[in-house]
Amino acid sequence: MKNVRIALLAIVLLSAACTDNNEQTLSGTITNAEGQKISLIGFPQGQPDTLASTVLTASGKFSFPVEAGTLAFYNLNIGDSETIVLAFDSTQSPVVTADFTTIRSNYNVSNSKDSKDLRDH
Repeated sequence: MKNVRIALLAIVLLSAACTDNNEQTLSGTITNAEGQKISLIGFPQGQPDTLASTVLTASGKFSFPVEAGTLAFYNLNIGDSETIVLAFDSTQSPVVTADFTTIRSNYNVSNSKDSKDLRDH
């Protein structure tokens, strides 16, 4: 009986590990931006579409779930005038860090080679 329980437990754990997760996360921290709206804009069929948005708190932390897919471009709009262009696919979960006061000249993106390449060019 003990072996049956162990086998059943192993099957359940393997099933959970093999579950196809169709979401990744875009997250990060934008300092000095308390009260600013931050929005993730996608471009399905070439038209802008707000996928998620929130208002930044004093911590500046944000996190948006993003449906996994092929490589696509996104805008991360902060406030009324700042935009970071990102590109990622289902293998990447970008993490953006920036200071709102210097965002045009200095921001960092980790966990997304494509977004880093965009930033560097």
